[in-house]
Amino acid sequence: MGLYLWKDYLPQHQGDNIKVWLDILRIEHLIFLYIPSMIALVASIFYKPYLMVLAFLLSLPVTRFLGVNGFIDTFPLVYYPLICYLVSFFLMLVIKEEVPKN
Repeated sequence: MGLYLWKDYLPQHQGDNIKVWLDILRIEHLIFLYIPSMIALVASIFYKPYLMVLAFLLSLPVTRFLGVNGFIDTFPLVYYPLICYLVSFFLMLVIKEEVPKN
């Protein structure tokens, strides 16, 4: 989803300073969309709930920014990862409490 949003929000115009602006946007989207999704992937593989919270907190600022755009089709797409991060975190906590320790 992060790559889809990344591709959609980068403009295709040519101009004097557009390259610098595109580089800044790529770095922002890399930090706030790609890195949280990789952290969430690692959290789900190695069963680390605190990493899932970290992924949620890292993606929260850009989600608020991208979610207020007027595009109705990107509104749910932007918030699905946040919902998935929170649901995964709570499921990790519930499953951790149910598993008996030997």
